[in-house]
Amino acid sequence: MFKKIFWNWKGDLFGGMSSSIIALPLALAFGIVAFAPLGPTYASMGALACLYGAIFTSFFASLFGGTPTQITGPTGPMSVMIASMIAAQLQMKHLTPSSSPEEIQTILTLVFFAVLLGGLVQVLIGLSGGGKLIKYIPYPVIAGFMNGVALIIFLSQVKPFLGLRSDQSVFDLFSGGATPSWISVTVGFSTVLAVVLGPKLLKNVPGALLGLVVGMATYFVIGFLGRPELLQVEGNSFIIGNLPAKLPLPTMGQRFLGLIPEMDRSVWLSLLAPAFTLGLLGAIDSLLTSLVADVVTKTRHKSNQELIGQGLGNMIASVFGGLPGAGSTVRTLANIQNGGRTRLSGMICGLTVFVIVMLFANYARYIPYAVLAGILMVTASKMVDTWSFQLVKRKSTWREMGIVVLVAAVTVLVSLMVAVGLGVLITMILFIRDQVTRSVIKGKFTGAQVRSKKVRTAEELLFLDREGHRILVYQLDGSLFFGTADGLMKDIEKESQQRDFILLDFRLVRDIDLTGIQILRQVNDLLTDSGKILLISYVVPTRDYSLNRVAAFLTDIGIVREIGEDRFFPDTDLALEWAENRLLEQEGALSQKEKRRIDLRKMKTFQYLSNGEMERVANILGFHRYRPNEVIFREGDTGDTMYFISKGTVSIYFNLKEGAHKKRIASFGEGIFFGEMALLEEKPRSATAVADEETELYSLTRADFLRLLDEEPKIASKIQLGIARELSARLRTTSEELKALEL
Repeated sequence: MFKKIFWNWKGDLFGGMSSSIIALPLALAFGIVAFAPLGPTYASMGALACLYGAIFTSFFASLFGGTPTQITGPTGPMSVMIASMIAAQLQMKHLTPSSSPEEIQTILTLVFFAVLLGGLVQVLIGLSGGGKLIKYIPYPVIAGFMNGVALIIFLSQVKPFLGLRSDQSVFDLFSGGATPSWISVTVGFSTVLAVVLGPKLLKNVPGALLGLVVGMATYFVIGFLGRPELLQVEGNSFIIGNLPAKLPLPTMGQRFLGLIPEMDRSVWLSLLAPAFTLGLLGAIDSLLTSLVADVVTKTRHKSNQELIGQGLGNMIASVFGGLPGAGSTVRTLANIQNGGRTRLSGMICGLTVFVIVMLFANYARYIPYAVLAGILMVTASKMVDTWSFQLVKRKSTWREMGIVVLVAAVTVLVSLMVAVGLGVLITMILFIRDQVTRSVIKGKFTGAQVRSKKVRTAEELLFLDREGHRILVYQLDGSLFFGTADGLMKDIEKESQQRDFILLDFRLVRDIDLTGIQILRQVNDLLTDSGKILLISYVVPTRDYSLNRVAAFLTDIGIVREIGEDRFFPDTDLALEWAENRLLEQEGALSQKEKRRIDLRKMKTFQYLSNGEMERVANILGFHRYRPNEVIFREGDTGDTMYFISKGTVSIYFNLKEGAHKKRIASFGEGIFFGEMALLEEKPRSATAVADEETELYSLTRADFLRLLDEEPKIASKIQLGIARELSARLRTTSEELKALEL
């Protein structure tokens, strides 16, 4: 166990420490964003809460998660979500940032309790296996959401970048009611330049860290050169102020215990929706990062386990007063690039942030708002999904572009929670639309176009060519539910007027609901009332859902008994044979096959041989008799012999296994050969051959054929020509069937 965790400890150490360097300035900045509705007075508290979040979410999400290289911490979307929740609680309780500290503390307790619930939501999604479903949220919804969040973060930082007071608006600049601070603009601009250009000069140093250092250096230079008031902490509106380096304690958890008994129904309702949104948002963000990590490390994450880890990390963070986090792509890539490969790297990242906070938190009081604003504005610009804007150039993607714009607009103009709800709603609508507009009928063909593999007489084949259209096969694909079943019913109603047998191929049917069951009942009643028959293939009656979910559901619901078990078949070939036999019986065209054997001279393979040459070949052929259902050879057997059927029939199957259904791919009668590949190449048998009845075979081994080729090359060439002509005819028949199946 020890070796399993610490086998890459050096790489994990460097990876975790490198990602913590990126996490620090971003955590400070995102904390300011999260507590922005409370004003600058609570800015330092927000920064500290975000640092606590980085510590606990990184450590515990890595410890319990399913993506070993992922680094978790506060992200832009999660911070904006917290800000939205704080603003909503202020409005609901009719409070302002200047309200009493006790009232503000109550609001923060409610918000952190929502974080706890959001983590619980993630754990429940992971335990229920929902992690696999989140990946199906459409790309336009995610792109629109990320673009909206990026815009919110960018716009929220314009005021601190320009040095405007909290009671001032950007629009006051145009009316003369406000003037930008040259100090803030200078510091912010230098920060942006360092973040953007710094990594090009110092490739191993994160841009956010360079921006923090350069921005603070610019600020202090201005202070030392002529503005000494900038170097003071008290009353300085340019910096975030005191950031106490105190050991994180579970005091928020204690407040939860005192809060829960006092929470009424309205309070619970006000927290449940934001908590669910927070959990879903973090889950999406984390799993997207997990996919990126998979691509880079060429591994596969465990999505459900990852959500459990993320949820536990957020729940523990909330108890200690830490803001929620999610998987961060930037920090995860930094971890991987610096050698991180196991969950130890994320734990080291959390521990490193903890040590830095304990040792150097007091120095963070001098960080200017403009520095964090510059870092966040660059971060927000990088969050924008630029590829989605290319959709506007193509008419075929205008609908997707419209979804991107709609979700982004709702995110900015209404709220983050409404945007997430709208995104989920759009996902459901798009899914239902795709299912309804997509027909469950993949294709259809008649019994005249494709016949079963059953060997027929010339008279029977002629009859099926003429009357086979009375058998119609539907190839179904997808889910037979309320959105698709009605279309199938209408098509069958139209086709049934000129058909006697309707065969539904269920091989590709993944699911069926009660509406689909009802449609099957209606189809069966419609056909039965008019003296016609419904058949279903690839459904073997069973009550074992692990074996076949659709078949088990049809059995449990009683539709198998209602239609009749004899109308259900393990494959379409056997169902076709059954329908052909009934059709031939109805018209009296089913031949009574007489027991006969065909002479070698009448086999088409030897049609080019003279009597003397035929006698030469007959002397080297072997002779065999087989009982009904006796195996001639099995798939995978070594063999060097081809066979010629003198009497009886032989069927060829794939994957012959004890207790499993055999898939018939061909059936041969008198005068036909099989097993020719063993004669032409020395490879294992590709299928299984079984005698259907009393069967007599002639055999030609590879050794005998090579000797004949050496001694009588003319005779061998004639045999090869006969084999080639027969194989060509089979290929032509197969091509016609494939064409019918495609059409």
